[in-house]
Amino acid sequence: MSSRVGGRRRFLVLAAWSVLGCAAPDGEEPTEIEDVGEVSERLTLVGTCPAWGNPNFATSNAVQTGDVVATPNDDLQAKLNLVPAGKRLVLTSGIFKRSTPLLLRSYTKIVGQGPTATIIFATGDDFSVLDGRDVDTVQLRDFQINGDHNGVSHCVRFDGSDDIRIDNLHVRNCGHYGFGFQGDKVHQDLHMSNTWISHTGGDGIDFKNRACGNRNLVFNRVRIDYFGEGAGQHDQAGLDVRGADTIINDLWIVHQSESDSYGLRFRQTDSTNGCAGGGSVNGLVVLAHAGLTGTRGVGLYGLPTTLNNFCVNSGVTLPCSGSQCPSF
Repeated sequence: MSSRVGGRRRFLVLAAWSVLGCAAPDGEEPTEIEDVGEVSERLTLVGTCPAWGNPNFATSNAVQTGDVVATPNDDLQAKLNLVPAGKRLVLTSGIFKRSTPLLLRSYTKIVGQGPTATIIFATGDDFSVLDGRDVDTVQLRDFQINGDHNGVSHCVRFDGSDDIRIDNLHVRNCGHYGFGFQGDKVHQDLHMSNTWISHTGGDGIDFKNRACGNRNLVFNRVRIDYFGEGAGQHDQAGLDVRGADTIINDLWIVHQSESDSYGLRFRQTDSTNGCAGGGSVNGLVVLAHAGLTGTRGVGLYGLPTTLNNFCVNSGVTLPCSGSQCPSF
């Protein structure tokens, strides 16, 4: 179902509910998929609603030849600076407190013993806990980052990045963004999987670069709970992504933000020059708090986008129970 209002074409998820067999709560109106400009004529809503999934946090990493090991009593930056190219900084179990950013280095890996066992914890205000500027070939895996709501900064910030692998992380209590891919520099070849972002002041994940240079951004089994919690944080999104060839496979978003915000804002064009390439979303659930006003499930900007296995519900009362609610 679609309609054109004020130059905008609006697709209603009412059609998706009937196609997918997903039951909307009694008395709830369908959520709009709203586009600024033209929604692709190739937009499709097919398949079945993906089930809720929790990241699998059980893991451990034994020390290998060439690894550098860090314990909570160590200077984490000094340890990272010792890691040879292509090798790993292995974090033991425990809480690693940071009052300054941990500056990421190219061609290195940071691995923990699982997000419930290894925690990097912010103890100061207004700094990004992990900070990568112009970095290539970085892997972050198997630990937790707790920003302790530290001002208006990000839990993880990249400003120019290439070949980034993020797997099995829990990123939580972030002052602003959970992951901020910032600046006008290009971000390309990002693969994020099995990752949980919860309780952020602004976007759960945010991409800048309005010149549309970002390429090959892949998200597999990512869950974002309770974004936009900062005071006055309007127009936020669980995932605000810019870039061609963006692929999303199974994304779960709990939409507990202030007004004028999106669960997913999928920007394939954000400049007068537009973006080349398409994108796809294969498996998406967006749940929004029933008491919110002005919230929108999905915003699609520009180029052809396929949505498969797709459900949006803006009328869920949280906390809740049943198949339409997350299990924490």
